[in-house]
Amino acid sequence: MLSLAKNLLLKYVDSNLSPNNKRFLDKNGNDVITSLRVERKPLSKVVEDILNTLSLGSFNSSKKNLNYDSMFHLYLVVNNKFILEKNELLNFSNYSKSDNSESMDISNIPKDLTINEFIDKTRKRMGDSFIKYSAFKYNCQHWVLNALQANGLDNPELKKFILQDARGVVEGLPSYVEDVSDNVTDVASIGRFFKEKVLGYRQGGVIKNFRLKRRRLI
Repeated sequence: MLSLAKNLLLKYVDSNLSPNNKRFLDKNGNDVITSLRVERKPLSKVVEDILNTLSLGSFNSSKKNLNYDSMFHLYLVVNNKFILEKNELLNFSNYSKSDNSESMDISNIPKDLTINEFIDKTRKRMGDSFIKYSAFKYNCQHWVLNALQANGLDNPELKKFILQDARGVVEGLPSYVEDVSDNVTDVASIGRFFKEKVLGYRQGGVIKNFRLKRRRLI
């Protein structure tokens, strides 16, 4: 019964932009994109330690086998003031630079391309995976690359900067790790979506002294 309820709620969440993202697009969606870049930053040590503990040490071994020092979280920065990213939910919000981030600028942006048009093209290309999150399949790098491809902005150099072999990492982990990580982020996405919808949670805000943090694995 609980599993059925979770699946029904998840289907709804995976089919609809969250209230905060709708408000963002209502306010900023018609802004013309004049600059765009991909940024990436290492996953927090806490997240990597959790994955390594959960996998009985296999996570670090898989990274080493693939010659990765760190796994990265990726996102797009628009006009140097907005961030478009995929966590357990999509997040469209104001941007603040991270100290440990790396970036790559994107050139040849079509004239008069708006944020709404950029998002619409991405959604049409990605279909069901536009919103749905999975740490090792439909993750941040999958979303960023598809967004660029949908708008004709990808190139081999950018693709190399964006992609890490998440499937290669998961293949070196115990079989239960992917299922556990997906269940954790599924519950987090449902919780965040309905907090926004029912309680009017806003980005960076506090409701009844409880701060809801983003949850993502990769």
